[in-house]
Amino acid sequence: MLKTLARLIGLSTVLVGWLNRTEITRPAQLALFMPKIIAGATAPLAVVGGALAALVGWLRKDRLALLTGTLGAVLAVRHIRRVTAAHDQFERTFGDGWRARIPPELHAHMLPRRYNGVFPDPEPVIYLRDQVIGTTPETGKPLLGDLWKPPMWVDPTGLAIIYLHGSGWHYGDKDFGTRLLIQHLAAQGHVVLDLAYSLAPGINLYGMVGDVKRAIGWVKAHAAEHGINPERMVLMGASAGGHLALLTAYAADHPAFETAGIEAGESTVRGVVSYYGPCDAKFFYDYAYPHFGGLLGGKTPLSKLTTQVSASLLRAYERSLKLPTRLRLQEVGIMGPDQMIARVLGGTPDDVPDVYAAASPISHVGPHCPPTLLLTGAHDLVMKPSMGRRLHEALCEKGVQAAYIELPDTDHGLDLYAQRIAPAFHATTYDVERFLALLI
Repeated sequence: MLKTLARLIGLSTVLVGWLNRTEITRPAQLALFMPKIIAGATAPLAVVGGALAALVGWLRKDRLALLTGTLGAVLAVRHIRRVTAAHDQFERTFGDGWRARIPPELHAHMLPRRYNGVFPDPEPVIYLRDQVIGTTPETGKPLLGDLWKPPMWVDPTGLAIIYLHGSGWHYGDKDFGTRLLIQHLAAQGHVVLDLAYSLAPGINLYGMVGDVKRAIGWVKAHAAEHGINPERMVLMGASAGGHLALLTAYAADHPAFETAGIEAGESTVRGVVSYYGPCDAKFFYDYAYPHFGGLLGGKTPLSKLTTQVSASLLRAYERSLKLPTRLRLQEVGIMGPDQMIARVLGGTPDDVPDVYAAASPISHVGPHCPPTLLLTGAHDLVMKPSMGRRLHEALCEKGVQAAYIELPDTDHGLDLYAQRIAPAFHATTYDVERFLALLI
């Protein structure tokens, strides 16, 4: 019995290692998407499992358990080392002395290394749920956000972060898989507003940017009350939220994004952080259509099956969070990325080319852009890394301080799963907290 179990565990760890090394590039491989993400996040468990299987194999003289366990553990260690490897992006962006610019009292609250085994429990922070930020004119509904503040015994840094959750512009809510990150940042002395910006189909992209700008105005108006320096505002988001963060930071004063009650210059921010956010709307659609077109939300048997499996996995993830969030799957239905962006922008690139140009952060790059941190997975199936690379090059050409960090072997949503042990979550959090510290 023990020998059989060791063999199964050994073979499972090899499968995890294979998934981590595999880049999903074709629609036929879409079924591997979620298993690959989970495999990457749980690689530390594969190290332990593989080592135990190998030990049992050695003690019981079972060659299969010994070989598979050893191979699985080695592959898992390799994955962790690759994902959490050091890089020189901050030296390139901020100069060789960037570490000395971080206040010692803030550094004491940071992660000591890029991988820490188990992510430390954040200190208790102040949590103010469902703050009314304003009203979204297009819907007439209140704009809500959760405010996270440092504990009383931690000196505030004056830095405020507006976090924009991943959504595909249609799904999700605030407090969706981001609580550990937000608590960690608040415990360092930052104030974080987790914004429940309005979603399609009730609103289009212009309305979403308007919500973000209203949130910026609200935070600045309440800066003194919450210990915030209004000159230290940062936009941060993931996926579609990353897109909104980049777009608002770069194009806040563009005529296409004029917002009632917000004057020019009022939405200026100190920095922006994007986790795998699309920066070129036309490229995103042109890439997504052949990969996902008809595969999600379509009428063929394969599309229906893929849609049902995707919905089940998403609901399971939502339940696992045990948080007051909702995906809106019933209201909106499952769509492919090409359908998501086409619906929020009002058509395809051929239908509304000017809208796609205006909706692309890369179209608005200039010396006015704030310091930018771009985080992405080298195997990202949804947001091709080449988009982020091109944005980084464009920013650098304009003299903007921009760091681009691409994590090997990782896919979309690299920061959302098994966060306590996930190498990608540890590594990206390490980079984010240091980037924020350099903006103070």
